[in-house]
Parts: sequence; structure tokens; C-alpha cells
Amino acid sequence: MTPKIAVLGGRKLSSRKASLIAYALGDAIAAHGYQLFTGGVSGAGEEASRGAYRHLQNMGEPPLDRITSVVPHGFQPSHPYGRTLHRGKNWEERRRELVKIADIFIVIGGGEGTRQEISFAVGEGKPLIPIACTGGEAALLWQKLYESGESPVGREHLWKLRPEVNDPLVIKKEVLRILSLLAGKTV
Repeated sequence: MTPKIAVLGGRKLSSRKASLIAYALGDAIAAHGYQLFTGGVSGAGEEASRGAYRHLQNMGEPPLDRITSVVPHGFQPSHPYGRTLHRGKNWEERRRELVKIADIFIVIGGGEGTRQEISFAVGEGKPLIPIACTGGEAALLWQKLYESGESPVGREHLWKLRPEVNDPLVIKKEVLRILSLLAGKTV
């Protein structure tokens, strides 16, 4: 079964670098055969979806099979990349549903909604990969996981995603290592 990777994060990213990181991670997720799930809004999810979409398009693969935006009933994604899956009556219910669907979560920036998704994922025992340099909830989560040692990927891998590390290619490489550990795939 193909692992389902969700990119969580803010609708407004803190920098152009955060956008490039989200895009690079979307590309990597698609390139390594994972399925991408997002909340269907602008920001981290849109950039990751765009990266995955462009990769799949260049490879001649159908993006609808591998990119999914999960939005509440009555809403549409803010971008055209991939297919739409309607879940929940409101944003909180949609967040719960996204957490039920995905296996692994990458956190890029984020605010209150992302905090709620993180809380739901922790409650479900699902692994989270925070990209600390993107700020917001990702940075707070990185700090908490690193200090507590509670991450399923270990402190060594988290250290490689510390706040000072902001090169999209370095982050992409380390996230792929972590995904391979968590999903049992070889990168």
C-alpha cells in the first residue's frame, strides 16, 4: 500500500524559502511514489501540490491518482492540483478527517488550524516531521519533539531539520530519509 503523506501548514508562508521548501517536498513525495494529501488551501499545501503536480506532469503520470485536497463539504480547494475529497461539515471536522486518512505528516509553518491538526495527529499516534526553519507551529513542534525525544524518527534526524537548516535540497534529502524509515521504503 502506498503511504499517504500529508503536508500541513499555514495559508501564508513566512518566506519565499518556505514556499520553495514546500514545493521541493511535494516534488519529492511524487518522485518517490507516495500519495500527497493537503487541506486544499493556499500556502504550504498548495505549494506542495504544485511541486507534486509538476513532477507527475513531467513524468507523464496522472496527478489525480496521487494528489488529493481534502476540504469540507460545500468548499473547493484554492488551487487546481489533483483531485478533491470532501470530508466534514466544517474545517475542524475536515482536519480530523485528514488526520484519519494520512499516515505521516510534514509540518511547514502554520498557525491555529495547523496546531489543531498536529493535536489530532498526536492523538492518533501518527508521526510528524516538522520543518523548523519555516516558523510557526512547525518550529514549536520541532522544539518540543527535539527536547522531549518523543519523535519516532529520533533526535539525530530531527537535528538535521533544526531551525538553522533552510536549504530546500538539504531538507528534501533529510525528509526523504525520514519518510523511508517511517514508511519502510528505500530512497
